[in-house]
Amino acid sequence: MLLGVLLFATFYVLLKLFLWIFNIEKSNKVSKNKNQITLAVAIPAHNEGPSIARTVRSILAAGIPKEDIFILCNGCTDNTAEEIEKCGVIPVIVPCKGKEETLTYAVDVLGLFWKYTHVCFFDADTEIDSAYFRVTRERLRSDSNIDIICGRPKSLPHNWLTAHRAVQYWSFHAVHKAAQGKMSAILVVPGCAGTYSAESLRKIVWSPDTRIGDMDATIQAALLGMKIIFESKAIVYTQDPSTFHDYTVQLYRRWYRGLWMNMRKHGILWKGPFSMLHWDCRMMFLDQFAPFIFLLAVWIMHLHYYFWSALAIYSSMVLVETLGCAIMEKRWDILKYAPLFPIMRIYDTLLFVASTPNILVRREKSGVWDSPTRYEVKTD
Repeated sequence: MLLGVLLFATFYVLLKLFLWIFNIEKSNKVSKNKNQITLAVAIPAHNEGPSIARTVRSILAAGIPKEDIFILCNGCTDNTAEEIEKCGVIPVIVPCKGKEETLTYAVDVLGLFWKYTHVCFFDADTEIDSAYFRVTRERLRSDSNIDIICGRPKSLPHNWLTAHRAVQYWSFHAVHKAAQGKMSAILVVPGCAGTYSAESLRKIVWSPDTRIGDMDATIQAALLGMKIIFESKAIVYTQDPSTFHDYTVQLYRRWYRGLWMNMRKHGILWKGPFSMLHWDCRMMFLDQFAPFIFLLAVWIMHLHYYFWSALAIYSSMVLVETLGCAIMEKRWDILKYAPLFPIMRIYDTLLFVASTPNILVRREKSGVWDSPTRYEVKTD
């Protein structure tokens, strides 16, 4: 049985190593293509008073004129519009509710794909890095065939939960996302950091029938043969849930159920062509399920010694990821919370498994979910 534990650990490490190898990036040389690139920014906003001003100011500081910024206020009952106006930007009052409906309004009614060559979508709790738009333009000029650029989110520091999310973001982008880009297998362009060409916006349908519209849009684009690339230098800093309740709700009710809804809608997990998108999706699910299934099997067989041995190996892997994040991101603050992360990783897996029957067995439809509570981020 000890041999089984070691084989599992070896398999898990090799899986991560295989994906990391694809993450070795080459420098992007800007071509002589001088075609003009015009960028618009579109942000859906619903009761975003505590965070929206910081978002708008970061966009202005990064070089986007105020007339090219479209903050789409849908059903706001707080001071969101007033905070936007204080930044010198005129808010757009949208006569609809829901993120996907709001994005559809921006694309179709405002006609952004007619007025601009590309549209950058962000969330209303996102702080944009000062180099974001420069890097985006350079990448677009380097390859005129790019349809969508997937940016890189990082978590704004706040407490132990956001520190845990920071490690997850780093691990996913340092190991998985760049590999997905090189294999033409990006599964989701996050709503907080995505740049879409006008041509892609004419073809993508922003549908509310899943709880993760940005994943739905990404899969549509991939199945249509669009070129989606990952740009690690297009960085945004996003606000993550600061309470255990909000964290659980976001994972269990939106992210994981939305993931299963998209798998059910597009079927890329269990059917379709043998493209790298399909295989990477299966590897991602294996990555989620493998530790749970192995630990459960050992526990059921009453091999408690091996259970704790396997748990220790798994925890050490998580701690190595935490140390890597602290060094590469210079986030030394996360180290003091490191002992909690293996427990949280197991908790995440349990939520993932628990979300399965709601979609695949009960055939749950898309429904409302509670957005995490916004909060003011302390300025360094």
